[in-house]
Amino acid sequence: MYASEIIWGCGLYYWTTNSRVVHATSRQVDGPYIRQRVVVDVFAHEPNVIVDPMTGQYVMFLTMAPPDHPVKPI
Repeated sequence: MYASEIIWGCGLYYWTTNSRVVHATSRQVDGPYIRQRVVVDVFAHEPNVIVDPMTGQYVMFLTMAPPDHPVKPI
């Protein structure tokens, strides 16, 4: 699966500067899932993966706007 992850355990208040897209896998559809890698670092979220009907390739659409640097909560 592809999912949004908020880094540094900061909660939703900081999602606009601390969310990233990660890839996770599981042997079963209901988990448990294990994070494999970061696909797109901050700031990125809302990953949607579809199959391109013309090529059969997987394509990801997401929201992304990299800031100058992430804001780590105090």
